[in-house]
Amino acid sequence: MPKFVFILMLNLISATNLLGISVLNGDSLMSVRVAFYNFENLFDVYDDTATLDDDFTPSGLKGWSKKKFDNKCKNLYKTILAIGDDDPVDVLCVCEVENKYCLRYLLNNTPLKKLNYKFIHYDSPDARGIDVAIIYRPDAFIPIIHYPIKVDIPDSKTTRDVLYAQGIIPSGDTLHVFACHFPSRLGGQSASAYKRIFVANLIRNYLDVIVEENPFANVIVLGDMNDDPSDDCMKILDDSVFFNLSKNLLKDERIGTLKHGAFWNVFDQIVVSRNLLQSDEIFVKEKRAFVRKLPFLFVEDEKYGGVKLFRTFSGPKYLGGYSDHLPVYVDVICRK
Repeated sequence: MPKFVFILMLNLISATNLLGISVLNGDSLMSVRVAFYNFENLFDVYDDTATLDDDFTPSGLKGWSKKKFDNKCKNLYKTILAIGDDDPVDVLCVCEVENKYCLRYLLNNTPLKKLNYKFIHYDSPDARGIDVAIIYRPDAFIPIIHYPIKVDIPDSKTTRDVLYAQGIIPSGDTLHVFACHFPSRLGGQSASAYKRIFVANLIRNYLDVIVEENPFANVIVLGDMNDDPSDDCMKILDDSVFFNLSKNLLKDERIGTLKHGAFWNVFDQIVVSRNLLQSDEIFVKEKRAFVRKLPFLFVEDEKYGGVKLFRTFSGPKYLGGYSDHLPVYVDVICRK
């Protein structure tokens, strides 16, 4: 999207406060939980001839069946409900979902149906057909603008889009959300690093436009970055204007968001504009991100000790678990 069009949209959104949907009085507080979860290959059972989804078909390598798909959705709804603690999670950014059918099935054919979740999704040019999406509660987040940000990395295969949404939360504040799934480390971390750096710079260009228009903008970038907070691509999103809330997750939580061999990594990260750390009216609780360490997401790690994640697959072997990543979240506290 051309920069001048983006700025024009931001100017138009300045009028959204006249919606008058604030629900707070005096010094009362409310919380909006914003989370990210890598679904680990939520595919339907049908062959899409335009993508490399053959493994996830009944005749494919993984023997993907309706029964396995239903079990996957059951596991995901259980996790989504638990991410929210006492209240359902309000905004959930996800990745590794094949299409709208999968999202509709998950939200309408499980107990999630009672929560009236809606979603934002665009088909991306990713070779495997996996996309990002934003699932939200309409009473907690009213989308005003949303669109995919195309990622055209020179000399590289196609990859998934970044999904941008701008909406209003019940306090009347505007929230900018970027849902990401950075290119993988296929071919090696160093050899593939330029791809993730490219995406980080692309997002940074959009972030700079937002804060140039409104220095007090409320921005959250969530995703599977396929790198740790200390890696080069994430440094692009962490400075005097934006802050990576996931920098100390491994130290604070004593666990990462995924495990490779004996070691935990923090690939699933949350970056916010510093206004959300400094404002008294809208701010991130405890100025940090959290890992949702749900007991049913783990199994014993007999090889390396401790625990590891209860995955859907390990290579071609079906395990019937949840995901190879843990959910992460922040609580945005709003004051009226």
